[in-house]
Amino acid sequence: MKSKDQLKDYRAKSDAELGEELLKLRREQFNLRMQAAAGHGAKPDQHGKVRKVGDWLAARGRTWDDTITICYGDSINDLPLLERATHPVVTNGDARLIAIAHERGWQTLQLFGAAHVAGAA
Repeated sequence: MKSKDQLKDYRAKSDAELGEELLKLRREQFNLRMQAAAGHGAKPDQHGKVRKVGDWLAARGRTWDDTITICYGDSINDLPLLERATHPVVTNGDARLIAIAHERGWQTLQLFGAAHVAGAA
């Protein structure tokens, strides 16, 4: 969407809608700060898992292209690995990864209820 269109969309929103939009942005900003503080944000080595699996396959005389792979991921940081897999599966994924999985027709699994999520009471 072009910035003129975005501006037009924002001008059409009510005060309540703008407040909701601001709240969403603040939550996302908070989440990104927490991920960075915990070392879970986007990293230059985000493709490390893809490289490691590729190395593991090569040590066995295989490649990504001649091997059926099933890869499981739960966070947006797993996206490069899931994109490379023959059969990507999102398990207990974060909201962004679940949205991408639904867009792409990937399998999703919810293995644990809220009571099993770390930090849930």
